[in-house]
Amino acid sequence: MAEHSPAKVLSSNATVQASAGSGKTSLLVSRIIRLLLEGARPEAILAITFTRKAAAEMQERLLQRVFELAASDTSMLENKLQELALDPRHPALLDKARNLYETLLRIPQPVQTTTFHAFCQDLLRRFPLEADVPPGFELLEQTGVLFDQAWEALMVEASNHPDAPVSHALSGLFSELGLSNSKKALNGFIEHRSDWWAYTLDEAEPVTMASQRLQTQLEVDWNIDSLAIFFGDTDVQQALQQFVALLDKHPIATNQKTQETITRALDPQGEPQVRFAEVWDAFYTKSGEPRSRKSSKVLVTKLGEQGAEQLIELHYQLCTSLAAVQEQLAARYTLRINCDWYLAGQRYLEHFQRIKQEQRLLDFTDLEWKTFLLLNHADNALWVQYKLDSRIEHLLIDEF
Repeated sequence: MAEHSPAKVLSSNATVQASAGSGKTSLLVSRIIRLLLEGARPEAILAITFTRKAAAEMQERLLQRVFELAASDTSMLENKLQELALDPRHPALLDKARNLYETLLRIPQPVQTTTFHAFCQDLLRRFPLEADVPPGFELLEQTGVLFDQAWEALMVEASNHPDAPVSHALSGLFSELGLSNSKKALNGFIEHRSDWWAYTLDEAEPVTMASQRLQTQLEVDWNIDSLAIFFGDTDVQQALQQFVALLDKHPIATNQKTQETITRALDPQGEPQVRFAEVWDAFYTKSGEPRSRKSSKVLVTKLGEQGAEQLIELHYQLCTSLAAVQEQLAARYTLRINCDWYLAGQRYLEHFQRIKQEQRLLDFTDLEWKTFLLLNHADNALWVQYKLDSRIEHLLIDEF
């Protein structure tokens, strides 16, 4: 951060990026001291960080630094002012630096050092109606009990309305993920609710929007049955039959097992999903890698050179076709699971927010989100910003 003259200190904005322990907080405190020595009002300076401990430490560092100014002799004081990019040749500045510690101790409104959440909480308490929060709300720091209450409400709703969309979504999640993993996934939805709110901001139907956007990204068409197309493709059927016929000329145990697997897959009476799993197993390992199939002297002896080449070519041709279908199936599965997650998660979140509202509670995420809306999207956003501007002239953010 380079500043070429004291006049620029009050007017310039600065961002410092550096690794941990390199002195960012110390630099921030230096900037506060510089602002104070150049005439900034202490109550017009706001420094924000993440934790209460860090905010208290910042205040402690500030007082310690200005105490060092007060306790320094003239030579040391001039050096310290030079380190702050200030001109020590002005007697008035030297006097102000010596008296700054006492000034800060006596002033009724000192420099504010606080946390992000404390700042948000203070702002929402000042503008509850504009922020659409309960006046006199209480801050909820532990949300575990509310998670349990919201989950119970969701389960009661699903039990009372088994044909409702949210009940089907929960059934889909439970059948694919199990109860425990489904609950973890839905808890994760609530824990990252600010991301969901930001993603679906101003959307009347957030679940519909998110589902349609994901469907577009995954290029899924619900009207296309990938398995029916695969097994209805005459070229694929012929390739599988030729592959089986070629394996029959080299009847070792592995080839016979592959023949049996493919033969079962070719049975049109079987379930498409089971048939596809069979043919997939014939060409792919359990880790999802294509099975190795290479030419050898024995293979050429049994099938002839042309037959061996044809077998290997068919193998890789069918592997490619199977991979394409598997990718389409995976995309459909991902879409279906996520659509269920969106729907059940949104309803779970609605119960969670309703319970807090009934008890006039806000949690830390609510503080962040409501403040964001208040400053950016509320009808009175410009007025609130004006009120902040009239009170805060210098905003310093640690660990931004």
